[in-house]
Amino acid sequence: MKSGQGRRSVTRRAPDRTGPRYEATAATPVAPPARLETLAWWLLNAAVIAVPLVVSKGVDVFRLPKELLLDGTAAVIAATIVIAALLGRDQDLIPRLRAHARYVALAGAALGWAAVTTLMSTQRTLSSMSLVWIACCGAWFVSALIAARGQSLRWAFVPVVPAIVNSVVAILQRTETWNPFTFPPDFPIRMRTTGLVGNPDDLGACLVVPFIAALALAVVLRGRERVAASAGVVVIGGGLLVSQTLTSVVAATIGAIAMTFRLPRKHRMLVALALTAILAVIFAVQLPIVERIPEVVGAVIAGDVHDALSGRTQPFRVAWTMFREHPLFGVGPGCFGYWYMPYRVQLLPSHPQFLPFAENYAEVHNDHLQILATMGALGYLLFIVAMFWCARAGRGFRLDTDIRKRFLSAFALPASLAFATLAFGGFPLELAAVMSPALFYAGAMFGWRGASE
Repeated sequence: MKSGQGRRSVTRRAPDRTGPRYEATAATPVAPPARLETLAWWLLNAAVIAVPLVVSKGVDVFRLPKELLLDGTAAVIAATIVIAALLGRDQDLIPRLRAHARYVALAGAALGWAAVTTLMSTQRTLSSMSLVWIACCGAWFVSALIAARGQSLRWAFVPVVPAIVNSVVAILQRTETWNPFTFPPDFPIRMRTTGLVGNPDDLGACLVVPFIAALALAVVLRGRERVAASAGVVVIGGGLLVSQTLTSVVAATIGAIAMTFRLPRKHRMLVALALTAILAVIFAVQLPIVERIPEVVGAVIAGDVHDALSGRTQPFRVAWTMFREHPLFGVGPGCFGYWYMPYRVQLLPSHPQFLPFAENYAEVHNDHLQILATMGALGYLLFIVAMFWCARAGRGFRLDTDIRKRFLSAFALPASLAFATLAFGGFPLELAAVMSPALFYAGAMFGWRGASE
């Protein structure tokens, strides 16, 4: 028998590169993440679900436990990734950080400037607490940026889950079907519509970004995943409406309208028709938020801006005065509430209309002005750069073969516009329930986008 007889030729099959880790391109595989990095990713997603839902007993039932959970998990996740790199389990960590150098540098610049303004602060003890918050937010963002590599678009559903839970609880509260909390009997029904977030304003704010994400997922996905995303849009939209928070509803509407201009024509028409139908239903059933719109418009026409802005012209003017007196460093991160009353008293001779209104504002209710007042012009410039980069993260991906990049094309600009609008009428940068999904999506966006240009 010849040496070649009786042997079967074996043809090796190419490895399957169609799974979630190879979703970016079929030709260029993505190395599987290290085990510790995978652990960090799972911890991050678990925290994204938990932060908007956690409540506790004590004086601050809602905001403080959420903030502590975000701070703690950010430290643990960042430490996990660093340990993976030090143990040699993730040898390409440094190259990936270099690939995303501009985004990591922006996070570092924000933290560096926060440290500088803390040193120059008018009340360093308060500013040091805000510095810890900024550092943890930066760690949360960078962790999402690093750990999102090779992950499927399905993970974008994760921040939608707590938004749905909060919306369902809020709808049950608004319809007086069930309420997990006990309120005084004379509390208005709107103030008892809190979800698990604490008050209707915070509730509306934490739903905006997940609403835009669910809408983008409904556009780019197919089959049962599209049905699930569409259900999320309906439920979260209901939560936004029952919160009766006009700023949040306007922000979500602006984001949804912006999305119609980022889509192919057939999808654009579907989204436009859906928005028209929703608005028609809102006005047809005369939801309570509809009554607020003519009230606000009427106050503006009558020149009563103070009433139209719910009395917030006082903190707006105080914040602007702080910025004018401290244009470079501001009064210090976290110091607005400390200095609010002295500055308000200083303004009374020139603004006697503020005399009947003695509210003591801890926040400006306008993060654009709050950044100017507390971190100066450079701090606000860093915020604008961050919003600009987030807005353009989906540029050029409308027809990309990677479904994650098509999601970015539909999501990035609308979500950035919605968040910026939200920051004009609230303080989302100080709320863990808002920043948890926002930072997750920002990090994942840049991670899915690829190397910085």
